[in-house]
Amino acid sequence: ERLATSEGAEVLRSAKLSVGLQAALADVDRAVAFSGREGSNFRHTTVKLNELAKNVVRLGHTQSSVASALHDLPRPSIALVFGSEDFGLSTEAVLMCNDVCKLRTSSCPSLNLSHAVAVVLARIFEETEFCTQERQVVSSAGLAHLQTDE
Repeated sequence: ERLATSEGAEVLRSAKLSVGLQAALADVDRAVAFSGREGSNFRHTTVKLNELAKNVVRLGHTQSSVASALHDLPRPSIALVFGSEDFGLSTEAVLMCNDVCKLRTSSCPSLNLSHAVAVVLARIFEETEFCTQERQVVSSAGLAHLQTDE
């Protein structure tokens, strides 16, 4: 099958298939369930999307700098767990995850699966871009400070 980009083909080649959610989460450091279900019979939201995005990016930056210092330690892995469009995530699946995140919408109780995934990944990407720009500003300010001290 032909894909729009070669990067997409690489992602598919490197994908791991698991039999069931429990097996998929076996080697994951943190799992976040995305669920719109509310009520006394369901787990309450434990992390907001903006907090999750910041944590994902912070974990990646911190771990990469530590890894280079300590000879390539494995990066922590985070699983983003979404349910099917028909039924969402089962209560059992939500309970397998460390955190629950609900995407805020105005009046719609849930989003189409592809839209939900796009919103989450876009927010993480935005946070990555923001942190990269922030680091560049800090580095530039530090360089300017060093130059004025000479």
